[in-house]
Amino acid sequence: MKTLIICGSPRKNGHTISLINKLSEKLNGEIEVLYVYNMEYSSCIDCRYCNKKMGCIYTDDFTIFSKKLEACDNFIIASPLYFGGLTGKLMDFFSRFQTYFSNNFLRSGDEKFIVNPKNVALIMVSGSRYPNIDYIAKGQYTYILSEVNGTDFGSILLANTDKLTDDLLENAYSKIENLATRLNN
Repeated sequence: MKTLIICGSPRKNGHTISLINKLSEKLNGEIEVLYVYNMEYSSCIDCRYCNKKMGCIYTDDFTIFSKKLEACDNFIIASPLYFGGLTGKLMDFFSRFQTYFSNNFLRSGDEKFIVNPKNVALIMVSGSRYPNIDYIAKGQYTYILSEVNGTDFGSILLANTDKLTDDLLENAYSKIENLATRLNN
């Protein structure tokens, strides 16, 4: 089993990384974590290349990611929430999913980017104490899920990290362990 985790956090030792590490400890198989803040890529410029041809006009770290995405069984998106949504850098990266959209809906070729089904989950961290702070991120996640031939394995939110208690953290770790168990089966 292969798991690809994409991390949208700029912080190397923050709560998002803590949840990724906990998940990685519990998962079976090969695990790779990609950090968008360390990747070199261009965002989509709506050049419409992918409306007519397989792929993208750019060859960069997104191209490498795309090959890894096709090869994985599990795809995990992990991000802090910025104003209720995934980080800007992560959404900039996901703008390149336009090539998947074009492939799936605008061209009628037999070639497919994402053939193998994926188990997909979303891990979010927020300093906010407000309920439902994750509704924007969940909408973004739903769209991404549809482009990668994914089955939704749910989302986990660690909220109120500005006043994080041991109980909140343990509850999030418990949810992470549950997710790992389901992904391992």
